[in-house]
Amino acid sequence: MTEEVLDELGVVGAPLAEPLHEEQGPARIAVVHQVDDLEQQIMLDDPQDVEGLLQVRAQPMIELRQVVKDYHTAAGEFTALKGINTQIYPGEFVGVIGKSGAGKTTLLNMITGVDQITSGEVIFNLQDGKAVSVHELNENALALWRGRNLGIIHQSFQLLPQLTLVENIILPQDFCGNYRTKVSKKRALELLEMVDLTPHANKLPAYISGGQKQRVAIARALVNDPPVIVADEPTGSLDTLTAGSIFEIFETLVQQGRTIVMVTHDNNLAPRFTFRLHIADGAIVAESGR
Repeated sequence: MTEEVLDELGVVGAPLAEPLHEEQGPARIAVVHQVDDLEQQIMLDDPQDVEGLLQVRAQPMIELRQVVKDYHTAAGEFTALKGINTQIYPGEFVGVIGKSGAGKTTLLNMITGVDQITSGEVIFNLQDGKAVSVHELNENALALWRGRNLGIIHQSFQLLPQLTLVENIILPQDFCGNYRTKVSKKRALELLEMVDLTPHANKLPAYISGGQKQRVAIARALVNDPPVIVADEPTGSLDTLTAGSIFEIFETLVQQGRTIVMVTHDNNLAPRFTFRLHIADGAIVAESGR
């Protein structure tokens, strides 16, 4: 591996291993997170020489820096988030886990910019190389940026009842100025096929089940091909079997390279996330999985 490649990976000044030969024995492979959609590997001939040296990671996709959210109520001021600091990397399936009222949904709202931050920063580092401070964007710029870069899935589905499933899926493209009649419909039908709902394409939401509505919501979240999916209790109102099938769709999306941040109160799901943020009383009390 050349010095130029190491520089691109951010391993400036790291010693290069000598070329490997069969007689050198087993090599250690440090797998590097995806960088510009290319998974790199560094071959090292002596594990003892590099223990703890090459913890090479991609740049975080999402950074939360001292995020605080206060609410002012008739009963007084309430702090929902108390200085949250964390990082989310490309390709992770992140579970935000905690009891009701812990601050999980508020945290998602800070990430998406749906609600205003009190203090702190939420930074996105996406593939275009530009760092975006979400809460510094004006309302119009934020809406456009969010529509193009985030797919948001709600527990309550939020499908428009007067629109068919295809029309519901296409809607975010219209909001972002990406709508093209034939291309958009083709994209919507492809996504309906992905979630096994092709026969229902022209039905209204009232005529499908709750699990099917959540599948439509997932398809809608994917229509603009966003790098990040944010889901707030997407299985919370579903039976166990249906919830399991929905979760499998998320796992497949992660395998395909998506980054997913999902809120849940269900501790039974925790082992299936690749990274877990445990939240209580507006603070991260534990992180695990890396």
